Amino acid sequence: RWTAGDDGAHPRTIRIVTVGATPVIQVDLRDLPRGARIYRAGLFVGRRRLDPASPEAMAGAEVVPLRAGPRTGRPLALSATPLPVAGVAYDYFDATAVVRAWAARPETNHGLAVKRLPGWIAQRTALEIAYEGTITKVPTQVRGLSVLHHAGQTFITWREVDPLIKTERVSWAQIKAKAAEAARAYHYHIYVHDRPIDARSIARARLLARVGPMSGYNLNGRCVEWAIAEALARPGRPGELAGAGGQAIEAWGMDHPRMDDYPVPRFVIFRRLGSSARAGRARLETYRLPVGRGLYVHQPASAGRRYYAVVSCLDGTENTLDFSPANSLAEPVVEEVGPGEPVCQGEGLKGVFFDYPGQRKVYVQWAGPPLAPRPNMYFNWSVLVPPGLEGRAPAELYFHRSGRSYARPARKLLARSVQIAPHDCPFSGWYGYNPAAGTLKPARAGSVGDHTQRRIAAFMAWACRSLPIDPERIFAVGWDGAALTALYQPELFAGVFILGFEARVLEA
Repeated sequence: RWTAGDDGAHPRTIRIVTVGATPVIQVDLRDLPRGARIYRAGLFVGRRRLDPASPEAMAGAEVVPLRAGPRTGRPLALSATPLPVAGVAYDYFDATAVVRAWAARPETNHGLAVKRLPGWIAQRTALEIAYEGTITKVPTQVRGLSVLHHAGQTFITWREVDPLIKTERVSWAQIKAKAAEAARAYHYHIYVHDRPIDARSIARARLLARVGPMSGYNLNGRCVEWAIAEALARPGRPGELAGAGGQAIEAWGMDHPRMDDYPVPRFVIFRRLGSSARAGRARLETYRLPVGRGLYVHQPASAGRRYYAVVSCLDGTENTLDFSPANSLAEPVVEEVGPGEPVCQGEGLKGVFFDYPGQRKVYVQWAGPPLAPRPNMYFNWSVLVPPGLEGRAPAELYFHRSGRSYARPARKLLARSVQIAPHDCPFSGWYGYNPAAGTLKPARAGSVGDHTQRRIAAFMAWACRSLPIDPERIFAVGWDGAALTALYQPELFAGVFILGFEARVLEA
């Protein structure tokens, strides 16, 4: 990694100069052997968060190689083709072709013109180059690789090298503090191939994902209802919950100061009963990831037999030398296409004056396209089953209002119903996302798809098979999401109970 800052294997080798009104990225590649065989190169740019609806986000980003060096009084000589946006999350520019040209003829390295890059943080610019050469500082290699495929999803886990978190309990405040150290910590690159991956074959393997530290934690499971319950059980300052006019609690959200103490749980995933890696459709159990274990959940687009490997990466340098069954599969995983199945994470939220009778459990649903705009996304749900239930019961699908979550639904109509509550996080308006939003692509290049509605349909199909509910007696309860989903999937519901409209669209 060549960087503008002090990190990376080649720090301070990127310089940003301004020619006219155009920033130009200049990269000192003297440490790159002339004529080196380049496998891939990516330009990574740090950016501040943008409003997806802003004009600058709609326009997207554009970086163009220069055909010649800047000349005083003349416009920049731009190449005809900008760098393409790449990656499964469209979060970096593919610079492979231009770096190959620079490696073959260093005198052609005239830099990269930044025509449009909204929110750019120049000091967080980096160029990562995978090339055939000699590694001088080899990062410690990953160990403890485990890969399991179930119902269309492949769960890939490994032991992190020098994990940022080493304690059983970790709070949200501690997670945020450790996130500041993440850039200089170990990262992990996941490769997939149709043959075993080793030091020779990795050049032909596909880089599936780049995963940072702390990937085993359910960060999106945070819920403001926990903070409210804590305030009820252990009041802080007088009037904390009421405030002026009794409305203070309405303004509590995910960033409320009490949320700093929220105990962030590690994910629970599937594992196979027994030790055989070739057990096929063997029985499964669930287990909570141990401290210091990384996770990536892949949803293959086609069936097949595939090998996976996870390699460590520190300051942009991968360990592509050390391969063993500890980090590269000796036998392939047999994969199929499917939506996956939600995984029970354990008991739901408890607290004083809290919840309806029954046992509430939390589930995580991992999703990729078409149930999510990008791979390896996950969503939290809660399921409450009333006590002493015999046979199949009605189900209430509860849709929370803005600023609230799946954890503690505000209404339950029937005492003997199973209550199911999804979490719309990241917020989608209960419909879906624009896959280009938040990426280097212009937002106008994409369109909002019905990811959330597809995700709800997939979860409810699983629920009808796995929970004691009567599929003919499912009710939508809640706010705008209840109305929208009932209109979008009318065949799913026997009735709809609307608590109110926040968007104030249908009220008129």
